[in-house]
Amino acid sequence: MAGVAEEPILAFSDMVLENSIPHSYLFADSLSTLGSSKPFFEMIDAKMQMVLMPIAVEASGSQAGKVWFTNSAWELSGEERLFPTNSGLYIFDLETDQNIQALGAERNFQGLSPDRSYAGSTSIDLKGDHSMRVTNLLTGRIIEFPLDPASNRGAGYTVFSIDGFYAAWVESSGSLNSGPPEFTTRIRIGNIETGAVIRELDSSFASETLNWEWISLMRPEDGWTRGR
Repeated sequence: MAGVAEEPILAFSDMVLENSIPHSYLFADSLSTLGSSKPFFEMIDAKMQMVLMPIAVEASGSQAGKVWFTNSAWELSGEERLFPTNSGLYIFDLETDQNIQALGAERNFQGLSPDRSYAGSTSIDLKGDHSMRVTNLLTGRIIEFPLDPASNRGAGYTVFSIDGFYAAWVESSGSLNSGPPEFTTRIRIGNIETGAVIRELDSSFASETLNWEWISLMRPEDGWTRGR
């Protein structure tokens, strides 16, 4: 589910299984008519078993105008998932009925900036490059943040500063099943303008500072800012 700040407008998805194949739907409307609204987009994915997931919605007057969404893996078994598995990023314009692809299906979407101008992603290929990529959705500029050499489990959970100058994300190494000290997670902050990592915090340092035995996972939160 996604909403518009200070506006009674929501977007949400629904999914039903039909012969073990997910059939998902996207809805977006004002709260007063949401209960009777019809889906504006739907998908049946027999091959990848992905479902539609709304990321953000933009108002047009008192109605929903644009909806950002991704295709998300709703069920993965037999593996340890550290980060969400998503495919692509799309923008559906409800006024024109146009569906625009913002990120290709080969990108594992991990986060959208508050002004919807930047997206964080990694390769969806299990053998691909799982370092963090920030894409300027307005200009197409790509900023690559190479993984820390110890981060053998890749990156994810991207959030952006309110001022749009910085991205923060999580990188991990080892296995959660093995526990400490084999598993480590770290938060890294990158300058989008320069492509440089400017700060990091790993779970070992955090657990020592907090006097905790172990921290399994750390995640940056939305709504943060940092001056130039």
